[in-house]
Amino acid sequence: MSFLTIVLALLVHVASAEKRYIDENVFRCMHDIGLSSFVQILTEANMQGTLTGTGPFTILAPNNAAFTKADVNLMGSLAKEPLLRAQVVEYHIVNGFYVTPQLIQMKQVPTIEGQHLTITGQGNRMLINNHTHPVGGNTTDIICNNGIIHVVDSVLVPPKFSTASIAAQLLIRDDLFRDAFMALLLNNLTHMLEVSEFTLFAPTDLAFGRYSELSNIRPDTPNAAMIYQEVFKYHMVPGRRTSYKLHDGDRLFTMHGSGSVLNITKNADGLMVDNAKVEEADIPASNGVIHAVDHILFPRDLLAALIGVSGSP
Repeated sequence: MSFLTIVLALLVHVASAEKRYIDENVFRCMHDIGLSSFVQILTEANMQGTLTGTGPFTILAPNNAAFTKADVNLMGSLAKEPLLRAQVVEYHIVNGFYVTPQLIQMKQVPTIEGQHLTITGQGNRMLINNHTHPVGGNTTDIICNNGIIHVVDSVLVPPKFSTASIAAQLLIRDDLFRDAFMALLLNNLTHMLEVSEFTLFAPTDLAFGRYSELSNIRPDTPNAAMIYQEVFKYHMVPGRRTSYKLHDGDRLFTMHGSGSVLNITKNADGLMVDNAKVEEADIPASNGVIHAVDHILFPRDLLAALIGVSGSP
């Protein structure tokens, strides 16, 4: 599809949009067109402030019938688990303004949740994740002052949707995190990972293999549990920060305290946290999100005071 075709399609959609929505944000617009179930879950997920902001946003908004036919267990989890609710809600939101032909051309559309939507179709007819359709009629390409809405007939569930906690995910993903989980388990520290809503930059097994400083610390070593506890706290950041919510130049305060921060670098080469590269981002969990990193992150006060190493490892 040529750029000119996309521009013409956009102009057609803008011209045919109901003008009253041009003066409304996407959140208000969804309320006005009767998407009460989705508006309710957005409100419960504290997304109203975001969606009344500048944007632009592309919203794939399930109609009320989509929630009626949704899996009972899924709806029960969304009602009881705020982080799971946030995960599903964010999977319906795309950063940017995209009419139907543009979404079809993109094929893989990144959501603010961190995972992608798969879009197929032709012309103005699209299929989302191989099973969800736009409702059609005047509920497609609804243009608002901070984005665009496509009303769809199903609730979209992220491919990696998980009710497992961060601790459980480390155990499940033993292809990446066996050493990290064992370090926590042997030092009776797994309870650290059961707190609510945080982001873990989890060192992979390869990262652990790089540092003899930690591998030489056994459970019977004096202060072993404290050392591991403070190291892991330095990898923990309050709040659920998917890769979409991490920006170049961000400084993230960690749970290690003492004003300790992690510095984010984000560019064409990928995502870095201090000197560690994010190897796999956005591993979902019921109480937050995990990003796998290829180096262990050491707070400098711990290097000097507990491990006896000065400077960077």
